[in-house]
This record gives sequence, structure tokens and C-alpha cells, in this order.
Amino acid sequence: MKNIFLVGVLTLTGCAVLPLVGAPQVAGNLVGEWPEGSRLALVGVADYSNQQQIVDDNIVDGYVFALPDPAAEGAYQVVGYQDTNDNSLFDEGEVIGTTGSKYLVYSAADQELDVAGASVVVRRGWNGYDSSATSTEDAPNPFQADTYSNFDLFLN
Repeated sequence: MKNIFLVGVLTLTGCAVLPLVGAPQVAGNLVGEWPEGSRLALVGVADYSNQQQIVDDNIVDGYVFALPDPAAEGAYQVVGYQDTNDNSLFDEGEVIGTTGSKYLVYSAADQELDVAGASVVVRRGWNGYDSSATSTEDAPNPFQADTYSNFDLFLN
């Protein structure tokens, strides 16, 4: 399988900046037959204007990118989309794939936040959360990691 590694970090407004050394990353595969020209974005679940564009015309089977720090507080999902109106942004109705029940949550402090209809306790910084998983001692949910792996994108 061929993975495409995205080297730059993009701000939430879509402007390119240098990669963050040591920043948490998110990684996943593209599952299914994705159409040519598919784009990725890290999108705020409650606010589509809060998004980080991952622009790479060569996205084939997978992705890896650094998460911005700081970011606006809240829950995010990586989405795959077709930019049907050519504005270089993800807009409602353009989504063709999501990470399903997996979310990334940014918090400015250790606190309780609402994520996908559940009240969860998150730590300061980035947290991974799977709304379909149960938290155990061996596999806490939400959790913190250097790389949030298996955030696979599934076609709708």
C-alpha cells in the first residue's frame, strides 16, 4: 500500500506554515475507491468555518499530518470531500467520506466537553475519541497520543 505523507502543517484558515516538530499527528487510510481530485480537511464538528485544509493532489491511499497547536477548542473530524464549487474549502454537502465514530478533540485545559452527544473528560491539548468504543483501563477513551492512527476515511 502506498501512503502519501503530507509534510506541511496548515493553519485553521488554510495558509501553509512550517511543520511542527514533535506535534501530535493523525494518520489513516482511504478505504474504497476514492474519486480523483479528492481533498481532505480537519473540520470542526460544530463549526465548518473552523477547518484545516489538507491539500494534496496526489492523495491515493492514506494520509499523515500534524495537528495544529493551539487550535480552537472543540471536536473535529477528518473528512474527505470534492470541492464542487472550487472555493478551496470544505462546504456542507461536499463530504464524500468521514472517519465515522472517531473524533479529534482540542481542549485548552483538562475539562469535560460535549463530543458527539456524550459528555467526556479530556486533557489539555489534542485527544482522540471513538464514540463507538467503551473506555477501559487498558484502552482509555478519550486518549492522548503522539500519533492518532487508524483514523481511516470511509466513503459515504
